Order: sequence, then structure tokens, then C-alpha cells
Amino acid sequence: MKTEYGSTDAAANSCVLLYDFFGNSYAGEPTVNLFTQPTGNAGFSIKPVNTGRAFWKLDYTEDLNGQGNFLSNASGSYLPTDSIYKYNFVSTQTDSTSNKHGFTIKVDRGETYTASVDVFVSSSHPRTGVVPILSMTPNSTASYAILTGSYDLSKKGNWQNVREKIFIPKVTNIYGSNPIYYEVSVKQKTVQHPYYGSGSSDGFVIGNTEGKTLYLYRGATYVFSQSNSSNVSDEIYLTTTASSGGGSNSYSNGFSYFGNEGFDGYGVFTVPYNAPSILFYNSKRASSSYFGGKINILGSYNSGNIGNTGNGGNGGNTGNTGNVSVTTTESYQVCFDPTRNELTPANLNGGYILYKNMQVEKNKPMFKGVIHSTKFTSSARSAYSSFIDLTGNGFDSNLINGMFDDQSYLVFGNRPNLQDGGLVDINLKYNRSKNFAIGSSSTQTYDFWFTQTRSSYGKAFLFSRSNAVVGDYFLENQGYPQLIYIQDKRIYFSFTSATNEIFSGYTQQAIDLNRLYNVNISFNVSLSLGFKADIYINGIKADIFVIDILQPPTTFSFSSVVSSSGNLGASGNVGFQSNNTNFYCVSSYNANGESRPSSVISAAADPVKKSTKLSWSLAENATGYYIYRSSSPIFSKYSLLADINSKNISTYTDENFQLRQGFPKLAGLFNSNYNANITTLVDSQTARVCVGNYPISSLNLNHFEGYVYRFGIYKIKMTEEQIIRNYNSFLYKYISQDPNVIGSYAKQRSVIYKRIKQ
Repeated sequence: MKTEYGSTDAAANSCVLLYDFFGNSYAGEPTVNLFTQPTGNAGFSIKPVNTGRAFWKLDYTEDLNGQGNFLSNASGSYLPTDSIYKYNFVSTQTDSTSNKHGFTIKVDRGETYTASVDVFVSSSHPRTGVVPILSMTPNSTASYAILTGSYDLSKKGNWQNVREKIFIPKVTNIYGSNPIYYEVSVKQKTVQHPYYGSGSSDGFVIGNTEGKTLYLYRGATYVFSQSNSSNVSDEIYLTTTASSGGGSNSYSNGFSYFGNEGFDGYGVFTVPYNAPSILFYNSKRASSSYFGGKINILGSYNSGNIGNTGNGGNGGNTGNTGNVSVTTTESYQVCFDPTRNELTPANLNGGYILYKNMQVEKNKPMFKGVIHSTKFTSSARSAYSSFIDLTGNGFDSNLINGMFDDQSYLVFGNRPNLQDGGLVDINLKYNRSKNFAIGSSSTQTYDFWFTQTRSSYGKAFLFSRSNAVVGDYFLENQGYPQLIYIQDKRIYFSFTSATNEIFSGYTQQAIDLNRLYNVNISFNVSLSLGFKADIYINGIKADIFVIDILQPPTTFSFSSVVSSSGNLGASGNVGFQSNNTNFYCVSSYNANGESRPSSVISAAADPVKKSTKLSWSLAENATGYYIYRSSSPIFSKYSLLADINSKNISTYTDENFQLRQGFPKLAGLFNSNYNANITTLVDSQTARVCVGNYPISSLNLNHFEGYVYRFGIYKIKMTEEQIIRNYNSFLYKYISQDPNVIGSYAKQRSVIYKRIKQ
């Protein structure tokens, strides 16, 4: 018996575009992996001479070198593109030489790099506790600690993600061409700290040494890097006494601080020639004391001292000038290091370790100073054609302007660099040749999974499509636009017919911020009114309000009534003084515009009762009414008698009130030409598509802000059953956080259900 997931029914076959932002539709954030993926043990540039200490490259399905495949070594979700290395723990491999395997990687000062890897240690391995299994060792800057990533052995038999960052701040030329760097971190004091038992329980660590005593030379520049997250509450500063803390007794001459401690912060100290012979470094944290260590200030900065650092070139003369040979890069050995610091044979006698999808990446500017890894790539990942249309129709797109959060999920709307919002590059900005036709002008379904995080803009566009394009933008309300957006917590649709009439509607308020929603908008405009459109929110059908061209009241009449104003003394009677005839009409209005007028009625004034009462029927979808009066059947531009700003008022008494500017329109005056009875939608062969934005040439901000997890277009009106199946399948996929939990790639576009075959 065989279980298959994924339908091949009409809904699946009707899917014409499907982007899966959550898992399978895109490879991940464009990036370059600086960690080479060797084919076997011989491919590592850093490794012990002893070939018995080998890392074995595993295969997705095959058993290579008797080491098993992916699933035979560890349970989990795998892709054929995963890169997994296996190391077998052996008791004989315990000596002072590490068993590390890796590569030397160049990093730019001032930039942040993230190293990330998934690690699995078998349950049969004897060690316990939290142990280092990854190391990043600086080659030339002795004052920097070796960075390590650790595995929690109390949870052996499980995959654990290990992430570390590399960051060396960039220093401008005004501080000298070749400063000396110190890496600063914070930990609980031990007896190794010079002020253990005094003041704060925590203290600074320089490199690998608690409260390290420093020897600084007058005229030289030193950088105290605080990118390690342990520094988040403890900005370093210089003091004149060991007991200082909290900002007291500061020495600021020649000292400046940049950035934020624990992220991208660092202090720069160019030692003045008149600096005291002894200083201290401490923390600005409130109530701290005895946090750091001693600084001995030595005699003049000279060529010999610079030469000793290895940064100043020949004899250190270059260092004296401070103008040339600025060091802009550092080198790190990034290594798998499964037995680091362990020299006891019994602790290594058994089991194995797996390293999956190792990568080192240079962070984008928005993630400077923080740990940020992307989805795994073995080498370089291009932004072009990196969105895969899962239908196989070839409407792949790109991520040129994509923004990503710290979990490598695509962020819509967060585009301060361009000020236009959304992802304007999807089949538009960088894919101008990619026209898109749905294949149906009457039946269509749009399937969205999203979380909205902001509602700053009047309309948050989930989808836009038009064939009126100028440059990189749409022309607003031209080119038969097809639009879906959120406004005032309501889902709106606006689709255009070939006669430029608009089929538009909306739901009740239903969309709250920071909640996951599945919204389906499905059409069959050939059906009768009331059945043309359905909107489902999380699998439940919502009430829809379809917008139509507003009509005037269907009935309009008058009667003579006694004036309510009575006599006003010397001014004479108020109201109509003679039996002249007036002509009246009424129109409706709402936020979309004003209707055509009603039929004109003629009303003979009664000089006795003096007033004319007008009555009309309430108009559906009206928010108010305009009353017009004229002395002839032809209305002038000063014919407006009254503005009734209530949809529920249906009478008005005219006591010969003064007229204002305004006149009845021969036809309705609307911002859009709505028609609830259209029978076809435009399916233009020259249309372009945009997800998360309606990028119009006026540059008005109208984009969606948040996350779109999946978006699909079908050329049928999907049934409620089909929508619920899709909803349940992707919900399980989302909750499990496993993009591959259901089905094969070939059937990810399908309406999901379980089918049993013999």
C-alpha cells in the first residue's frame, strides 16, 4: 500500500502561478558562502596530518565508505543539496593537536560575518555538558579570543543550530593606520580575575584572560571591540581608579566610543603623550565596580614596538607615519573542532558527530553587528530568477530588492533604501519581459498566506496587476488594474472589465496585526449577482459587500406644508409668497461619488402654507443626498438647495431657502465606474504582476507590510472544499516549520489531500 500526498484534480491543474516564500519557492536570501564544501576529507585546507582523523562526506541516499547516508545517521528533514560531514570519535585521537578541519577565511574590518551550522551528536557519545565543537581562530591578531560554538550534550541525539559572529571594527585614519585590537567580553568572575571577591560579580575578559593587565604605548591606537553579546549591559570606559564603575572617575582624553555594546560597539583609545602612567578599564553599568583591569602606560610609541606587532611593515617605519598600509582585512581559521579541549581518552571513546550545512556569510548592512544567517547555500546564491514559480509555468522572478529578517524570512514593505515599498521587482521592475496571463476572464482564485505587521498606509496592497507600465511603475487606475488590498482591517478586491467597469467589494473588519491569515478571493463573474465572488478567511466564508454604481432614490414627491418659521415681523412672511412653480430633483452620494439625479418634479408653491415638503425613498449604499431646485426644468450651476448628510433622512422642507453653487449631473460622478453585474474580467496578455505593493508612478506609499508566506493564482473558482484542503495542508506545514513536510516538489502546487493506492 502506498500513501501519496498531493492532488492532481482540476484545482491543482488550474494553478498558473505559485510562490512559496516559506519554503520551496525560493532558495533563500542572496548570499555567498565563504566556507568551501569539499567533496571529502582531502578538500579541507586545515586538518591534522594524521589521515585517520577524517571527516566523511555523506550522501543523500547512498552509503559511501561504510558511513551510511543522511537518514541512517540521524532523523530529520533533508534536501539532496544538504552538505553533511561525519566525524567518528576515537579514544586514540587525544593529544595536544586539535582534530579540527576547516578553511582560512578573509574578513573585512567593520563588517559582520555569521558562521552557522547544524550539529548532531549521537547518543552513544560519552561526554556530557556543553562542549565546544566549532572554532574561529584569528591568524594575526593575538589579542582576539578564539571564538567557539558549543553543543549541549544533555540533548544528544538531536540536531542543534550553532551560530557565531565575527566582527572587527573599522577604524578611521585619524586614529592611526594600524591599531591594535582587543576583544572584550563579560563573564562571572573566577579566582583568575585580579579583583575576584571585590565589587561586581561579573567582570571583563580581554581575549581569553579575565581582567587582563594591558601595556599600552603613548601615541599608539588601541581598539576595544564589544561585539560579543555578553557586553550588552557593560559599555567599556577608562577610569583613574580600579574601584570605579558606572561612569565615575572617567578618563576620556583620547578615548571615543562608537556603536552599541553587545552588537557593533567598540572603544578607540589613542594614548595621549601626557597620559598618566596607570589607568584602568571598567564598565559604565550602574552600581558596577572593580569590573576590569589595570592599564600600564609605557613610554613613547616607537618603531620597534610597531615592528613587534607585525603591522607596521619593515622596521615599523610605516606605522610611524600613520598614513599608509592600512590593514583592512583579517584572516580567521573557521573549523569543525569536535574534540576541542578534550584530552581524556574515555570521554572520546565512541559515537560520532555530524555537521550539516556549514556556512560563513557576510551580513548585509541592516544586520551589522548581529548574528544573521541565511538558508544554506553551498556557494553563491544569485538574486536573479531566485523566486521559483512552483507551477512549472516559468514565471520565475528575483530577489534584487528583497529584504530579509534575522530568520531569513522575506519582509514585505520594509524598504527604506528605495522609499517605494513592497517588492516591485516581482515580474515588473527587473522582469519587464515577463508578461502574465491567467488564462481565464471569468473564473479566478487568489490564495494568500500572510501576517500583517503594520498598517501605516491607507491601502496595504497584497497584489496588483496591470498592463499600463511606465518605467518601473504602474500608471494608477490605468491598464485594466486588478487589485487586492487591506484597508481598515477589511479585505478589498477591485477587478476591471474590458469596458473599464469595476467589479469591487469588501469584507467586514477581519484582519488584525501580527496574526497568521489565509485569505482566498475567488470569482466566477458569469454567475448571477450574489454568487460572483467569495472570500474565505482561514477556511471560513466571509460576508461580502459588493460596490455598485450608486442610484438615486426611486421615488420622489412633494406636498405643501405650513411654514415652521412663521412671521418675522417687519421682514415679512418667510417661505414662498406666490403660487410660482419650482422644479426639484434629488441625488444620492457616498464616498465613491454622486449618483445621477432622480426624475425632475414640478411643485406649485402654495402662498398660504408657504413651504414645500419633499419626500423620497432611501437609496441603498447612500450616505447622504443632494436636493436641487430651479425655477425652470433647466438647472443652473447655482441650484444646490440642501446637503442631507445622513443616509436615513428621507424628507426635507423647503421654505424658499437660498440656493448655493452646485447642480445635478447628467450622469453619475464617481471616482470609479463600479458595476456589480459585469460578466467578464480583463485577462491581458501584456499584464505584469506585483506581490506586496501597487507601485504607481506617483510614488505614493501603498504597500503591504509584513510577511507573505505563500501566494497562488488559479484559473478556476475554487470550491469551499478545495480551499479548506489547501488551508489545512499549508497550516500544518507552517506550524511544523518544515517546508518539506508535505508532498513532493512536483505536487506542492496541488490542493492537498491524502490518496491511497495499492
